[in-house]
Amino acid sequence: MPKATAPPPTRTSVSAFESQPAGPPQWLRNATKAMQEKWRHDKFTVIQRRKVSPASTQEWRLKCLDCPGKLYTPGPGETLANYEIHLRNRLHRRRVNERVRREPVRSKL
Repeated sequence: MPKATAPPPTRTSVSAFESQPAGPPQWLRNATKAMQEKWRHDKFTVIQRRKVSPASTQEWRLKCLDCPGKLYTPGPGETLANYEIHLRNRLHRRRVNERVRREPVRSKL
């Protein structure tokens, strides 16, 4: 009896990936990682702003997960200094502290 063989793997054309948006630039990924290490209790993510027209360039925003509806532009330059001002904001700090108090304590093993 012949052995059953798996079908050959399908190949995805390169053009299928060209239409998908690329992730954030490396400097933004690095700056976000550094910011998350510095502000370890704060929750935020990088999102792509919706393009107004196909000709427009990709724009990235920081979304604060503790302050609903708030989006921040990275900068100035290749930094997150504008967003760090938000992280120091009194209302934001209160929201983070309340969330942290509500979260269960994780035991260290």
